[in-house]
Amino acid sequence: DLGVGNGSNFYKSTNSGGSWSALPATQYTANNGGNSISVHSGDPLTVYGVTVKNLIKSSDGGATFAPLSVPAAFMGQVVVDPRFSSFIWYAQGATVYGSSNSGTNWGASFSSNKSNAAVTSVTVDYIDTGTVYIGTNNDGIWKTVDGGTSWNRLTLDNGGNPRPVVGVAVD
Repeated sequence: DLGVGNGSNFYKSTNSGGSWSALPATQYTANNGGNSISVHSGDPLTVYGVTVKNLIKSSDGGATFAPLSVPAAFMGQVVVDPRFSSFIWYAQGATVYGSSNSGTNWGASFSSNKSNAAVTSVTVDYIDTGTVYIGTNNDGIWKTVDGGTSWNRLTLDNGGNPRPVVGVAVD
């Protein structure tokens, strides 16, 4: 299954993008937009979405949603570990939060100290899910190989200044 958030709603495709259907509006998505969505690859009934005001979860493929309690919510990005649906990454501003229990508890895993930094992309390696990459608008690319305990900056700079990153992909 594929999921898309386009800023006003969430959409889902069950045929590799051949056709799309809007997920039902709820009190969490109506007038709050659909900014980021993540469908678990092994369990398409598990769907997480980010709206302007909430991080929400569905256990029935997007038919209904319930809010999750997060340290900071609105306009972030959510990514579900491709192998373990209980592991979730949520980016808000310059911070990436991690949860190992389906969003019941969260811990700050990464936070940039650079002025005006924002996390723009979070990607989990499909083979080694302890490896996570993040991209930032002005603090480069960061990588963890231990599930977020420690992070190392990867070199992608322009004369000593990190290049802005809008997306990170792993093949």
